[in-house]
Amino acid sequence: MRLLLWVCLAFLLGCGGRVESEPAPTFVQAESIEWETQGGGNLRFDVRRGEGGSFVIRVTRRDFRAVDATVTLTREKSVPIYDLVAQVFEGKENLSGSESPERGETGTWTSVFVVDRAKQRHKVTSSHLQSELRALRYWVEEQLPSSAASPE
Repeated sequence: MRLLLWVCLAFLLGCGGRVESEPAPTFVQAESIEWETQGGGNLRFDVRRGEGGSFVIRVTRRDFRAVDATVTLTREKSVPIYDLVAQVFEGKENLSGSESPERGETGTWTSVFVVDRAKQRHKVTSSHLQSELRALRYWVEEQLPSSAASPE
């Protein structure tokens, strides 16, 4: 009995008194995706299904200014990004995981939410999915004219 007590005590001390686990997987079919980067590279947009299998991206903020720009994502424009967005909308990507801090961009915070059909927001905490979705952000920025920002 004492041996078991010592083994348990040693285990708890080795773990710092706590046991960490990954969150349960979260798969939801999306009604929309909401993206917001604050700080450097300020950008806010949402993604919704469009006609003919496309996705409509509405940009509402860029470089600390209000904008009203729309970009359409089709498979022909970017196969990898289109396929990733389609996977998220179909509920085939795990949204949960351990968040990792952004690297290389100090003073920048990005939050991505998947909104389901019941209008419930699910934060993307999977560092793998966050990393893959950065390609969407950069693609959106490339599609915007440099004059898309307008004074508030």
